[in-house]
Amino acid sequence: MNDLQSQLRQMPKPPVRDVVTSVGAQAKAILYAGLGMLALAGGMQGVSHLVAARRHWESAAALMLGLSIAPLFLAALLALWVYVQGKKCRKLAAGEYYVHWLHADQQWATHCELTGRKVSNIVRNITLIGTCGSFLLALVTHLEGNAALGSVFRHYLVFIVVGTIAGYAIGAFCRYCGNLTHRLKQTRTAQSLIGPAGVYMTGQFWPLSTFGQQLNSILIAKNNPKDIEFDFHVQTKHGPVDMKVIVPVPEGEGEVAKALVEIIKSDHLKPADA
Repeated sequence: MNDLQSQLRQMPKPPVRDVVTSVGAQAKAILYAGLGMLALAGGMQGVSHLVAARRHWESAAALMLGLSIAPLFLAALLALWVYVQGKKCRKLAAGEYYVHWLHADQQWATHCELTGRKVSNIVRNITLIGTCGSFLLALVTHLEGNAALGSVFRHYLVFIVVGTIAGYAIGAFCRYCGNLTHRLKQTRTAQSLIGPAGVYMTGQFWPLSTFGQQLNSILIAKNNPKDIEFDFHVQTKHGPVDMKVIVPVPEGEGEVAKALVEIIKSDHLKPADA
């Protein structure tokens, strides 16, 4: 095992081609969405000068302007990610890696099916969140005596319809961004690179350590010994969350996978985490 670990640590190895991620395309899509919301806010403000119900259009324009801040800020963060983390990804491609695995068609098809299923469920889940959230908002405003949309039935109906449509729109956009990654997985070289900089699987890259993200643990999956399970601890605006990344192990690479796990435990995890 020690000899195998020594071999894996030897760098640089031969460079790897076709190492691509979807983050750049996702950042552009989110930026365009934010700019579109800004344009819509400007259009609403313009309409407010042409209609009698000026106050309602101005309120809608102000709301759209406020909502546009989130995608513009997220696009800026993703652009920064592309710049900073892209360097680490290029190090992997240049030969600074422990292992480079090419995945068999069937194994990769199974992996893509699982990730594709998660993407397809995004619309349903976010639409449901939008519907439930709008109902609760309607309930709160009703209990506070602010049901100013005519009848109580109309009050709830308008809130729920608007919340459901908004949830569906957000979910559809998230699915589009997810499909950018899924498309790369299906059209580019099915491969994984794991090195000191991080973990790359076609279309995606996870640094082992970066601002707001830290590798928490690594192990051979108990339910499937042909998978390596990375557990990342990620800081978000809503608090810390754990993110699992599953890397399929090619046939015949079981011993290499075990040696890789030991390397990462000893080199990239604190003793308490390892």
